[in-house]
Formats: sequence, C-alpha cells, structure tokens
Amino acid sequence: MNEMPRGAIARLWTVAIEELRAAFRAIIARSAFSALVVGVLGVGLACMMFMLVMLNGFVIRPLPFPAPDELLHAGLGSAHGGDNLDDLPGRDLLALRRQLDGKAWLC
Repeated sequence: MNEMPRGAIARLWTVAIEELRAAFRAIIARSAFSALVVGVLGVGLACMMFMLVMLNGFVIRPLPFPAPDELLHAGLGSAHGGDNLDDLPGRDLLALRRQLDGKAWLC
C-alpha cells in the first residue's frame, strides 16, 4: 500500500484546520445570512420529516383493523341508530378494539 509520509499528513491537517477557521470567520462575518440559511434548512428538514411520518402512518403501515381500506368513518353513535356519529379519537378506538378482543366487529 502507498502510505503518505508523516509530513504530508501533518500538512493536510494544518490545511483542514485553516479552512475550518476561514469558514467559521465567514459565518461570523455574515451572521444574518447564516441564520437565514440555517433557518431555511431547518424548516425544510422539518417539513420533509413531517411528510415522511405522514406517508409512513397513512400509506406504508396499514391501520390496525381488518380490511382497513374499507373503513370510512369511526365514531360513537347512539344505541337507537341514526346517522349522527361523534368523532372517536384514535387512541380510544384502539382501546375499544383491545377491549372487544374479537368479540365484535368495529363497524
């Protein structure tokens, strides 16, 4: 193997440190622009992570119900029937499913 001489490695580290110092000085000199760039990159990263989480939750992993593609609306209704359903939060729906444990279908 071709190994670099020790002097070359030391010069490489010296140049790298000088470049980092110059970059840091440039960031300090243009602090408003640097803050804007960091903010824009942060917002962009947050939006991308949000979209990936939504994609994972709604498309990649199916809902924890039999035939989740046929589920239209989940809610609480009265015992007398009717079309009026109150929205049921997801955690309550999962708790209800665990409580029923296959004794009844969630419709």
